[in-house]
Amino acid sequence: MQKLGRVFISFDIDGTLIAFGGASKNHPLSVCQAFSELFFPIESPEVFLKHPIDGMTDYVIIKEILEKMEQDTSDETIEMVKEKIENIFIGYPMSIPDILPGVTKLLEELSQIPNVTIGIASGNFPRIGWKKMELTNLIEYFPSKICGMGLHSSRKNALLEAKEVAERIVGAEFSKCIHIGDTIADHKAAKDAGFIPVIVKTGRHKEFDINDGSLIIENFDMGLDTLIEYIQQ
Repeated sequence: MQKLGRVFISFDIDGTLIAFGGASKNHPLSVCQAFSELFFPIESPEVFLKHPIDGMTDYVIIKEILEKMEQDTSDETIEMVKEKIENIFIGYPMSIPDILPGVTKLLEELSQIPNVTIGIASGNFPRIGWKKMELTNLIEYFPSKICGMGLHSSRKNALLEAKEVAERIVGAEFSKCIHIGDTIADHKAAKDAGFIPVIVKTGRHKEFDINDGSLIIENFDMGLDTLIEYIQQ
């Protein structure tokens, strides 16, 4: 393999590494239960907010719900709601989410490439995101727990935090950063953060109106060789 500069790759979780099932279904349920116990019942975050929440950080979802409820949106209140949601999620009986096609093989291959470092950049609150990774055993590919997660008001900042953590752990800057996700929000966050976006069509959205030359693959099984080659360019 041609010697390259250091490469950082961040991954979204839901719809990218794991399917929307198992413990992932408990995520919106824990949001609903938390708000029901702290304020008043909501049917679901999407129904209450009346718009899709794919690609949003948990912080933004919680803040928007509080605003619509006409509740306080201070950092203290958001932290209280976050802790409640995480505790409820961790307390649920857990069923293992399905790992999406080709994910394990991709992570195995990336772990063998010396100049590549991987991490998580997700909208999930940290304890929720890492619990999903633990349940699927994918956490073994992220031993340093490099991440930027849903504590941010934008996905861009989650990516930048993950990069900052990775550079601190590796002790070097990266010549190329790639973010892989399943939503248009992942694509936008990557562009905004100066990352190269890669879209995988394993989430709820299968069509993307993107004409900037970004790599779009069906899944990590069908697109594995293409993606590895793309990373090594």
